[in-house]
Amino acid sequence: MHKFDESFVDILIQFENDRKWMSVQNWMVETPAFIQSNKTLLEAAKVMKELKLDFLPIVDPHHKPYGVVTPKDVMEAFVNGDEGDDLLETFPTLQVAQIEENTLLSDLAPLPTDVFLITDQHGVLTGLITYKEIFSGIAALMESYVKNDKVSDVLDVILEKAYEGVAVVDENGIIIEFNAAYSKFTGVPRTEAIGRHVTDVIENTNLHETVQKGIPERGVLQNIQGQDMVVHRIPIWKNGKVVAAIGMLIFEGVSDIYRIYERLQLQKIMSDTESPPSSLDNLSSFDQIIGSSEAISNLKRKARTAARTQVVVLLTGEHGTGKKAFAESIHHLSSRNAESFISISCKNEEPHIIEDQLFGNPDGEPGILSGDRKGTLYLQDIDFLPIAIQKKLLNVLRKKPVDLPIQLIISSTRNLSELAETNNISSELYAQLNPLQLIIPPLHERKEDIPFLLSHFMREICFAYKIPEKSFSPSAVTYLMNHHWIGNIEELIDVIEDLVKRVPSEIIEQTDLPQSILNEQSVATLESMREKQDSEEKRIILDLLDQTDGNKSRTAELLGIHRTTLYKKLRKFNILT
Repeated sequence: MHKFDESFVDILIQFENDRKWMSVQNWMVETPAFIQSNKTLLEAAKVMKELKLDFLPIVDPHHKPYGVVTPKDVMEAFVNGDEGDDLLETFPTLQVAQIEENTLLSDLAPLPTDVFLITDQHGVLTGLITYKEIFSGIAALMESYVKNDKVSDVLDVILEKAYEGVAVVDENGIIIEFNAAYSKFTGVPRTEAIGRHVTDVIENTNLHETVQKGIPERGVLQNIQGQDMVVHRIPIWKNGKVVAAIGMLIFEGVSDIYRIYERLQLQKIMSDTESPPSSLDNLSSFDQIIGSSEAISNLKRKARTAARTQVVVLLTGEHGTGKKAFAESIHHLSSRNAESFISISCKNEEPHIIEDQLFGNPDGEPGILSGDRKGTLYLQDIDFLPIAIQKKLLNVLRKKPVDLPIQLIISSTRNLSELAETNNISSELYAQLNPLQLIIPPLHERKEDIPFLLSHFMREICFAYKIPEKSFSPSAVTYLMNHHWIGNIEELIDVIEDLVKRVPSEIIEQTDLPQSILNEQSVATLESMREKQDSEEKRIILDLLDQTDGNKSRTAELLGIHRTTLYKKLRKFNILT
């Protein structure tokens, strides 16, 4: 782990005016996993192993930070003969600084322990921040400046102060920035690196391919000077094309070593088997909410707020936008994450089965809402729930709306407020719910997230099929970014799975894409050409009318068309004369 120093804080001060980037709330790990202080050291070790954590915050019964335990603490305790049954509240855990969410990064003092715990105004734990998060944030800041032609304003300052190796290449793969850490690691002076092709300077790099393909790669392995290093490669898009790419060399931490282990395990599996699995039954559709667009970032903040409360949450959005993924994320970010996450489809399950699940069956078995079950209940497509069952749900909520031991998350593809007005859903139930609403946008409204989604799901699907990871050509990425995606995330996953099974080559080209996507782009191209032709024709007519002082007969003559045809075009282009 790296320590903060005064020079690093000095750099951050230079960007204090850009406060949306400087707030700790925007850089921290939101609502991290934690453990209660009345749990044991062994329980903490199991949580860190399962979730692959570098730090595990400890909280008191009021959810206020007590300290932090690390894998190193656990290892030292076990080496010293500890059985692991000591309570964390008696264990000499790491004490760390605590700051509030609205603190600016430039206000942080040098860290003695690499981690800050973040609290809200009531002192409740809401996040944590380490050097790694701040460095990732600075990479995002660099990306935003690259997009706005401010490279020289930022890179000279940040790159030379960053601890990790950072290189930036232009659209031709030529190095345009190369920081001191990378220079020291490779032994190539910065002055010799800049201006050369990246493959001549960095061993086994694919950064030039990142520019060509436009697909980000995060947490991939790259062997440099005999060492397996973890690297991130991020393409910079501008005006529909990739203009540069940032490569970051991350020196291994605990979580990175887990990633290396997983990749090596995959290589072993691939060498031991001949055929891929027949289905993706074990593939999770979302490990996390993928995307960094403004819409998704705002939704993540709302989800974090929802996870800290017992409020009813309403998720709305088109089919396939990821409503269940958000519901699961809210559950995992909440203090109920050790309890059950129960999902019920009101659309696909029989009403009597739903009723028994919620309120208990005739045999006396208690239901989710009639017993003492804890956790999160997710009712998908609640607008399909029969009115009779809606009224029973309403009665439960009226009796104990505050101390209900389970959080309720509901979803719909339709506007519940409008449905309540037309009695398609109980207006009383909707009023009682008074939900916090998260409106998830369709995929075509957040195109900037598509390259990240393509990269994420390509990796997941290839892993599931136990085959080498494939990638997309730049033209294929462009076509996929411009596709309307009626089925949203689910359609994207289906398309990638189809391509993985159908295309034998490592690179998926534009011509490999489904014909429906290619046809859609062709129609869009024709429409674009017609619009361009109409615009040019209108400009010519206006110019000639101006030259002839509005004489339509003379204008028609110069255009080589009949005056009647000219009048039709004047009406078409709404030209008033």
